[in-house]
Amino acid sequence: MNVKAAHQIIIAGIFLTLVTLSLHPYLPKKTLDLLHNPSFSNYIFSTQNEQGEDLGFWIDQPQGVWGCKVTEQLNTNIYHTCSFSVWLAPTDSKGVNASTYSHLIVDIDYQGTNKQLRISLRNFNSHYSALEDTNSTKFHSVRADMSDLTSPLELRLDEFSVADWWLR
Repeated sequence: MNVKAAHQIIIAGIFLTLVTLSLHPYLPKKTLDLLHNPSFSNYIFSTQNEQGEDLGFWIDQPQGVWGCKVTEQLNTNIYHTCSFSVWLAPTDSKGVNASTYSHLIVDIDYQGTNKQLRISLRNFNSHYSALEDTNSTKFHSVRADMSDLTSPLELRLDEFSVADWWLR
């Protein structure tokens, strides 16, 4: 190959690279709807009050609308929790590889007095997780200020860190 042909190939390669880079913002973003995906299931996990009633309840399950009735009258000697979960795995041995995603967008309408919300993700790794023990998956979490939830909040996945209690 002569020098002129080599230069033309290099220039064409640079041109194609620049065209590709300039088109990137116009390509559709890769998204995964966690709430309205028939492959996933969502559920509420909550403790009960002193009368044996669950604190969490569905308002509209297909739309992911739920509530928690946490009142001042609850026994403070008991740890009360109310959470919403999305199960991304069709089976315990198959999940979703989220390595190609960079953000999680959270859109929550909250009414209450809490100042922060903890958002958690779980990671299965065969080095420390066991299929028969769903609590063996690693918890990663981030805290969001309620004042930031007046509109959809975009959280970078690299903002999530391993929960301190999980490391013990």
